[in-house]
Amino acid sequence: MLSGAAGAAALGALGASAAKAGPMHGPSQPLFTMQQVCYVVDDLEKALDFWTKELKVGPFFLFEHLALDNQRYRGQPATEDADVTIALGNTGAVQIELAFQHNDAPSVWKKEWSDAGRRGIHHFGFIPEDYPANFQSFVDRGYEPAFECDIGGSPLCYFDFLNELGHFVEFWENSPLYRDIFRTTEEAARGWDGSDPVRSWG
Repeated sequence: MLSGAAGAAALGALGASAAKAGPMHGPSQPLFTMQQVCYVVDDLEKALDFWTKELKVGPFFLFEHLALDNQRYRGQPATEDADVTIALGNTGAVQIELAFQHNDAPSVWKKEWSDAGRRGIHHFGFIPEDYPANFQSFVDRGYEPAFECDIGGSPLCYFDFLNELGHFVEFWENSPLYRDIFRTTEEAARGWDGSDPVRSWG
């Protein structure tokens, strides 16, 4: 399990390792296709039990208190960082994310989702070919970046599509770090027999 600085270091090492493997080291899906569906949960252990046993999705990789650096909420530096644990597992080529926020920091997970009584899909996730250009294109078309941060030095952003879709849309930088995370969870799901359903990373 990864937490805090240890999680950031492990993710950084993963990105460095993936960079050596070249641009093909990544998920099977093409860029800018729906690669992830996320649910925010009130009880992560219960949610993992449901997804792995009832829906046969997994295995899941757990990132506890994930280091989300340089957090920006609704365009401003976060006054208090959101403390979030996530679990990632695949069904086929699509990754399922289960997210749980531990603290009450204003965020797209707590204030605008759980506390607002929202349920269901929290976001879809995509890797565009050119993250900065994609980011600016959506800003220019009037969509608001609701949350931004870096993981292991690689940026990501949640755009507000609440009016259009009822949930957010997440974009990640087209980086070795993110591509390798997606590849790893997808490969682990192939032929998974239900054993070791929740795993440490690395």
